[in-house]
Amino acid sequence: MQGIRLGSRTDIESEEHMKQIALALCALSLTAHAQSSFMTGNELLKRMKAESGSYHAGTAIGYIVGVMDSGQGWSHCVPPDVTVRQIMDMTERALLAVPEKRHHSADGYILVTLNKEFPCPKKGTPL
Repeated sequence: MQGIRLGSRTDIESEEHMKQIALALCALSLTAHAQSSFMTGNELLKRMKAESGSYHAGTAIGYIVGVMDSGQGWSHCVPPDVTVRQIMDMTERALLAVPEKRHHSADGYILVTLNKEFPCPKKGTPL
């Protein structure tokens, strides 16, 4: 029986592990906010700007990755080589572009941005 070698993960395994952690943080965050509405754009942007590695920064990553994963394949088709950092940057840019509308639910900004940038191919068309 082989032992586990630390530090031997591939980039894909590391990103998958990061996604799992982020989703767990998102679930914790959503549970804590169950009595209120979903996260607004204002709240998401505030959390995205929190200190790297902090709880709030982690909940922002988890929320964005959760929304991205929930729409993958039907709302948008993000290529496997796109990083979470890219999605975070795109989301931040979308939120900064419309300060007058950031009081709306944050998931819409993420879904619209991903659909615009990474639309799924129409059925019957080659990839």
